[in-house]
Amino acid sequence: GKLKITQKFGEKHLEDIKNYYLINKMIIDATVSSVGNKDYGIIKCLDMAFFG
Repeated sequence: GKLKITQKFGEKHLEDIKNYYLINKMIIDATVSSVGNKDYGIIKCLDMAFFG
């Protein structure tokens, strides 16, 4: 029924968000490593919390 469509859409939406996040994470990682930001550990913790 409708629920299955919703579930599929929901999963697809989460994949889209994850892909968007990973693309931007590469940019963030490059920026952070070039700056040598002390807060990088916080970003890593958030990263692991969301997509570990």
